[in-house]
Amino acid sequence: MAALAQLRDGDAALLYLHLLRRGSLNAVQTASAGEDDVSRVDVTYDRAVTNGILRVEYDESKLAFAGLESGTHALAYRQEPGAVELAFARGSAIPAGEAVVGLSFRAQKGVIGGETAVTIRTRELGQEAAELTEVLTMAIPLPHNP
Repeated sequence: MAALAQLRDGDAALLYLHLLRRGSLNAVQTASAGEDDVSRVDVTYDRAVTNGILRVEYDESKLAFAGLESGTHALAYRQEPGAVELAFARGSAIPAGEAVVGLSFRAQKGVIGGETAVTIRTRELGQEAAELTEVLTMAIPLPHNP
């Protein structure tokens, strides 16, 4: 808010309209159905989207990437240590608030419980460059005990 106080009234209104048009990012941790040793991070936006590029970063000493799901028509991803980069596209818009992608994680061997940060960075949304970032504090999934 300190930065907004330094803007002139007209500048603040333009900034607000730009943020409204660009949308915002939301990530939430959910349980994975039937797998109590897996946690899922669902990525949603507050506006309808047809395509985008994002990067999900996590602490690989605590989490192991276990896969992803998406209701999009096209999905490509690249995994690297501590990160997953992905691009998605769908012919019709994904409604606001609906998960664009869900990423699943397991605890690394020897890690039992606790919390860790998962950072989602959106680089492109629709036809526009985007700089949307959200840091989610995620509960580390407990290992499965047979």
